[in-house]
Amino acid sequence: YVARSATRRIMSVGVTVGTRLPAVATSMGRVLLAGLPRDEMIRRVETSERVRLTPLTRTSVEDIVAEVDATRARGYAIVDQELEIGLVSIAVPVLDHRGITCAAINAGVQAQRIGTVDLEAEYLPRLLDTQRQLRPLVR
Repeated sequence: YVARSATRRIMSVGVTVGTRLPAVATSMGRVLLAGLPRDEMIRRVETSERVRLTPLTRTSVEDIVAEVDATRARGYAIVDQELEIGLVSIAVPVLDHRGITCAAINAGVQAQRIGTVDLEAEYLPRLLDTQRQLRPLVR
């Protein structure tokens, strides 16, 4: 993580700048994997450490590749309690001026506050708007 915006809520996600998390279990990681050529994405998934962090964490190469393919097709990723029980997140790619994924932005929310359907409805439009605003600024 290279930047973070804090929340005003008492309970928040404890991710700080510099934190490293497994790409296969995070919404931003899946967006970044989806931006790679498919053969490179598969290679990275195969060589990654695929640890079951929660009962919902995908660990098989086939399941992760299928989810990254779905992420690529829809243009964003949603992760439902695969990294941490109680955490849902949604991410979109940050595209450079050529349309190539160079980073990702996300929102993480307590699962008890919002389900994945509402997460998509409430946060995806904001993330896509931010994505559009960033694109001309990224070289």
